[in-house]
Amino acid sequence: MTNTITPTGSWAPPAAPVPAAPVPLEPAPGTPYQHVFREPGRRWWRPFASFGVFAAVYLGISIAMGLVLGLVVVAGLSAAPDPEALVTGVGLSGWTSVGALLAMNLALAVLIPSVLIANKVAHRLPAGYTHSVTGRFRFGWFGIVTAVLTPIWLLYVVIAWFLEPVPLFTHVESLGVTAALIAVCLLTTPLQAAGEEYFFRGWLVQNIGVAIPRPVVALVVPTVVSAGLFALAHGSFDPWIIVSLAAMAVAACWLTWRTGGLEAAVALHTVNNVVIIVGQAALGVPLMANMVTEQSQGTVTGAVLGVVSSLVAVGVVEHLARRRGITPTR
Repeated sequence: MTNTITPTGSWAPPAAPVPAAPVPLEPAPGTPYQHVFREPGRRWWRPFASFGVFAAVYLGISIAMGLVLGLVVVAGLSAAPDPEALVTGVGLSGWTSVGALLAMNLALAVLIPSVLIANKVAHRLPAGYTHSVTGRFRFGWFGIVTAVLTPIWLLYVVIAWFLEPVPLFTHVESLGVTAALIAVCLLTTPLQAAGEEYFFRGWLVQNIGVAIPRPVVALVVPTVVSAGLFALAHGSFDPWIIVSLAAMAVAACWLTWRTGGLEAAVALHTVNNVVIIVGQAALGVPLMANMVTEQSQGTVTGAVLGVVSSLVAVGVVEHLARRRGITPTR
């Protein structure tokens, strides 16, 4: 370090170094959802770090939750008058369905904290920017979309049933089992739907989009990846099933971009699942009747209805967003 000479010729101590500008903790105004983590301080390795944290958190929570549920099951078996019947499901298929739905929903709900923690740690931005470009989950907006889409989805399900009837009241359960199934659905299916959206439309879209500079390309590429993985994750390779699932995935990605957050996509997914499951429980249809599995077989009619319903949902939410001033950017 050396001294400096002032304009008058006298010696003066060196000027203090100018501190670097602090890295902002929020995205810049005008940032779209898929680019929330692109700035500031973007590093190429952050999406990979986010995935590592995500996997570790998801595995840890899942193991802990599995141990707790295992203890509950063991306690239930110990207290049951006929443990063998409980294990085999003899005479208890209804309660088995309730337990299966609860376990499945909770397992997928774990995706929510896993995604939030992963993005927070890896990208060093508040976790709220995974919810939306506003930095929070907009419960009011979520409620509006849910309320508007519910009657539309009821109509969609009725039309689907008339075109491809499913036998009703073939699996009538006791009032207690039916009430429990509906209660579990209403309480945990929104979390299950949100979990899937936070991963497929949240984590994937933001962590792929961060590497792509052009906003349009940063939306299209994650949408293709998200739609493909979402369809395949359900286990069926039937082309008509894949078309229907991919249509909903594309609609959810579009809604996420258009509204700048996950609320509308979560609402769409929630309404779809809740309407179907509650309807099945109330009308005596087995829980697995409309669940997509490896054995599921689709139809052209079902695929067309799936695509049309997704397009209608996009149109309705687009109209709502315009009326309420919901924008795609921060």
